[in-house]
Amino acid sequence: MTVRRTNDKKAHLFVDLYSTRLLAAVILLLLLSSLDAYLTLSLIYKGRVVEANPIMAYFLDYGILPFTFVKIMITSTALIVLCVFKNVNLTRISVPLTIKIYLAVIVYECYLMML
Repeated sequence: MTVRRTNDKKAHLFVDLYSTRLLAAVILLLLLSSLDAYLTLSLIYKGRVVEANPIMAYFLDYGILPFTFVKIMITSTALIVLCVFKNVNLTRISVPLTIKIYLAVIVYECYLMML
């Protein structure tokens, strides 16, 4: 799960055991991403918003399934990379920050749904 020696921390970044906490964060991020996709599609269907991300707007032009598939694939790929680099300080900062950003976006989308 972690390196044993202080000197090895700089040389050995990759490990093959992952914590339950990391698994919970990954599952939470996948759920938040899925909820974001659903709320975005609902808001677009109601005509209240347009997709601001040009990449996702491109796939939305092809339909709901390509949009959803690409969104989940991008999120999943990023999470795999973050898991591989779990011992890097940037990852330790970015995972909780990403969860907070997703929560803020979802709260905002829920607010837009109520308008």
